[in-house]
Amino acid sequence: MKRVLLLLAVFVSISVFARIGEMKVKPKSDKPKPSKGDIVCCEIFHVNTYNEIRVNKICVGKGKTVIEMEFIKDYSACTILQSNILMDEKGKQYSPTYHSGLANCPDLSTARSGHKFYWGFEALDKTAKSLKLKEDENMHPNMIPLQWTEINIEHCKW
Repeated sequence: MKRVLLLLAVFVSISVFARIGEMKVKPKSDKPKPSKGDIVCCEIFHVNTYNEIRVNKICVGKGKTVIEMEFIKDYSACTILQSNILMDEKGKQYSPTYHSGLANCPDLSTARSGHKFYWGFEALDKTAKSLKLKEDENMHPNMIPLQWTEINIEHCKW
């Protein structure tokens, strides 16, 4: 009985070592590949000359779109979340989800040149080629609403 168990143990050991030799080792990559849920950003640098505010980049991923903007000169501004409008060239309008870096109207944020602020929207259709970004002028009485038209995003690789 001892011999049978010994032979069985030897056979199992040889089988296990043989399988280990057959296993393929996956090479390590230097850069981790981004998963589909990661956020991907695209540089824009589109300037609204009237307000002198630049759209720096648009980031898409994880079910959202984030737009980073920057004041080119000292400025006082505010925003109303529901007034933020993002629309693509097909006429699809994206719902606003949040904003940061600006006060809620009627309070004003006084910002120096270089101050960045952000508007968030639902996820962008990755086939879009151009965007219009603006504030609804009806929600900003006695104020100049922010507006950017024809923001080209054809170069973006989402």
